[in-house]
Amino acid sequence: MASFAHSWPSLHRGYRYHPRLCVAGDTSGYHGGCDAVMRTLWRLAAAKGWRVVPEGAEHDALLVNGEGNMHHGSKRFHHKMRLLGAAVAAGRPAFLVNSVWQDNPPDYDDLLPRLSGLFVREVLSQRELADRHGAHAEVVPDASSFDRLPWFTLRRNFRGRPAVTDFYVKPHQTAGRPHRFERRNALFPTARPLPFLEWPWGRIVASLRTASYLITGRHHAVYAACVARVPFVASEGNTHKIRGLIASADADILVADSPEEIPTVLAVNLARPEEYERLFTWIAGHDIGRVIPDPSLLG
Repeated sequence: MASFAHSWPSLHRGYRYHPRLCVAGDTSGYHGGCDAVMRTLWRLAAAKGWRVVPEGAEHDALLVNGEGNMHHGSKRFHHKMRLLGAAVAAGRPAFLVNSVWQDNPPDYDDLLPRLSGLFVREVLSQRELADRHGAHAEVVPDASSFDRLPWFTLRRNFRGRPAVTDFYVKPHQTAGRPHRFERRNALFPTARPLPFLEWPWGRIVASLRTASYLITGRHHAVYAACVARVPFVASEGNTHKIRGLIASADADILVADSPEEIPTVLAVNLARPEEYERLFTWIAGHDIGRVIPDPSLLG
């Protein structure tokens, strides 16, 4: 598509007006996967001719990064849906992209068909939107998998050994703070730890390319393994997003219900390299640019 910046009239010599796209749901700073998501969305928006502005700034269109917040009627779910509702009420194009969707209330069922675009990351969210809310969503894999990797990065050489991250556990309080992820290193004595929260995305991917496989309970760690094209064995978190990703590619890869169950499915999964290739190919075959609107929609 032609960039809107090339068709918008010049306001003065050497300057062209770039319409403002508010990209809300900025998750950068949480971990490398979230950083990769935001870099991808910002880069593609700028490439299409948008001037990206943060949440709360004046804007001409709204794009909300749903990511892992849109489930079980959470506070962040309601906040993001209210942002979309306000944009629609003001007559501005509004898009929900890069999202999970699970077990949400019907409070916004009248809003969903009024969105200018609705994109989820996997088919289980797509089916739930259709079956429970009567809304059609398109499926495009998580934006992290389309981040531009650095040409050089420091890496940890796993020397063909498995790598392991932390795992989602039942939320509880530790030192008065919510705690949802824990390590289970004793379950996997031959694996070397990968500090997912501490490393940038490029280092995670580069390091995984030296591992035999990944053991994880993190959704974005699964995507990092897919970008690195190494097998993974995962336990599910607080939503269906890992199982949904695998189902989207129609791949026969088992997902454990807990870290303790991973040893029971590990050998089965690793004996199916063709199923991982099916998943890797499915992800790579998508155009992430579809989730970013063209400024020409403003008329």
